[in-house]
Amino acid sequence: MPPTISASLAWDAVTALLTPAMPAGASVYAPGTVPGADGNAGTLPQKWMQLTLERRFTETAHVGRTRTAFRAYLRAVADNEHNADDILTRGCEAIEEALLVIDGETSTPVAHETTQAVKPDDGKHSGMASYTFTL
Repeated sequence: MPPTISASLAWDAVTALLTPAMPAGASVYAPGTVPGADGNAGTLPQKWMQLTLERRFTETAHVGRTRTAFRAYLRAVADNEHNADDILTRGCEAIEEALLVIDGETSTPVAHETTQAVKPDDGKHSGMASYTFTL
């Protein structure tokens, strides 16, 4: 097993679960890549999910064997509360308890950590859920 799993490979695996679960017209974006936001070219979508993935601490499983742990933040953004909640629910259903295969390694079941309810957010509505998994 390699000492660490690439965050970009983990992002790709999580995105592969989320993308087909999104309602029509909603896409999954990395932070800073939403069209029309943060100075990006394009028109701001009516609804989207932003996926943020970060490494997190985990104990070493065995002497000389390093595990890689991640936290995934799913932030659903939409023009109204119902649409944001729909995106968040679909994302949560797609990822929760999933086993990810990344670089030939199978993760622990993706575990729910926290959820922030959908609320008004800068002219839109957004909510967020976080999940953890280890490889």
